[in-house]
Amino acid sequence: MSGWTLLLWVLSLPAFAGEEASQYLKKGNEAVQKGQYQKAIGFYQKAVEQNPQFAEAYQALGETYKLLGQFQKSVEELKKAAEIKPQDPVIYIQLGGAYEVQEDWDSATWAFDKARQLDPKQEQIYDHLANAYSRKRLYSKAIETYQAALSKGIDGPFIHYQMANIYFEMEQADKALKELDKVLKQNSAFYMAHFQKGVILKGIGEMEKAGGEFEEAVKLNPELAIGFYELGNVYTMVQRDEEALQVYQKAAALNPYTANVNTKIAEIYGRQNRYDEAIRFLKKALETDNGQFMTYYHLANAYQNKGMRKEAIAAYEKVLQVFPVFFTAHYNLGLVLSEEGQYAKAVEKFEEVLKLNPNFTMVLYQLGKTHLKLGNEQEAKRRFEEYLKRAPEGEAARDAKQALAKL
Repeated sequence: MSGWTLLLWVLSLPAFAGEEASQYLKKGNEAVQKGQYQKAIGFYQKAVEQNPQFAEAYQALGETYKLLGQFQKSVEELKKAAEIKPQDPVIYIQLGGAYEVQEDWDSATWAFDKARQLDPKQEQIYDHLANAYSRKRLYSKAIETYQAALSKGIDGPFIHYQMANIYFEMEQADKALKELDKVLKQNSAFYMAHFQKGVILKGIGEMEKAGGEFEEAVKLNPELAIGFYELGNVYTMVQRDEEALQVYQKAAALNPYTANVNTKIAEIYGRQNRYDEAIRFLKKALETDNGQFMTYYHLANAYQNKGMRKEAIAAYEKVLQVFPVFFTAHYNLGLVLSEEGQYAKAVEKFEEVLKLNPNFTMVLYQLGKTHLKLGNEQEAKRRFEEYLKRAPEGEAARDAKQALAKL
C-alpha cells in the first residue's frame, strides 16, 4: 500500500459521512497500519453499512482487498466508489492499479485515461497509462501519452528514460539515444540511463562508446552487477579478455545469478587453456544458471580438452537429453567415444551428425577413421573417398589421402 493512499484514508473523514461511519473508517485505517487486514475489512464494511454513499470506505475496502491479493473484489469496491464520486481521479488511479496486477491492460488503460482526463497535471497517471499501452504493445500510444505529459509542463529525467525504453522496444535506436541524452542533461548521475545507452550502443555495434557508458554506469553505482556483466560482454567482443575476466568476476561477486556470468568466466578460461578454472566456474554455472544445456556443453568441452573423457561423455549426454538435434554435441561425443575405444558407439554418433547436418563434411573423415579402427576397410575407404570428393581442399584432405593409399 502506498503512503499517499493510507494518508488519504486517515485524513478523509468528511463530516457528511456521519460520525459513526467515519469512526469505523478510522478504526479500519488503524488496523491496516498494524497489518490486520481482515479486521480492517470488517470495520470498512460497517462503515458502508452505516453510510452506503461513503466513497472513502469503498476505496479503503478496494485497497485492502489488493493487499490480500483479492483483486476482483478490489475492483468491485472501487467501482462503487467511482459511482459515488465519478470526478475523483484518485479512485480511477486505484482502480487502474487493481487492473494492472491482474494484467487486464484494456481496463487499466481505460481507468488511467479517465484519471488523466480528471487530473491532467499528475505525472504518475501518465506513467501508468503509458505502461498499460506498452503492455498492449501500443508503443506509439505510449509515446503520445508521455508527449502529452510534456505538453502539460510535466517534465523530468524519468519521463525521458521511459520514452527511451519504449523507442528501444520499437527498435528506434536513434530516438532512444536522444531521449537518454535528455535524461543525462537533466541528471548526469542517472546511472541506468548510462546503462541503457550502453545496451543500445552495443546493439548497433558501437562497442567503444558502449563500453564507456557501462564504465560510467558502474562508476556511479559500484553495486550494479548487470553493468559489470555487460561491460564484460563488450570487452569480450573487442578481444580484451583479461579486462573482461576482471569485470565478470566483479559481477559474479556482487550477484552470482547475474545472467550467465559464470559461464562467461569459464569461456575465457577455456580460451586460455586454463581448464581447471573453466570447470570450476562451469560447475558454479550449473547451480546459478539452472542447468542450461549450453553450460553442460561448455563443461563437456573443458573435460574433453583436459582429457577427462568419462566426465566429458556424461556431460555431452546431458546436453543431448535437452537438445537432441545439437549436431556439434553429437560430433564431439563421437570423438570422445572414439578416444575411449568405443568405436561402434562413435560411428552411431557420427551417422547422427550426417542426418542432422549433411553439409558437415568433416564427419565423413571421422567416419572413415573410426571404421578403419573397427576393421571395416571397405566402409572406411568409401567414407574417405566421399570426404575428398566433397572437400578436396579440406583440413583433413591430406590425412584422408594418406589413409586411402594404405588401403
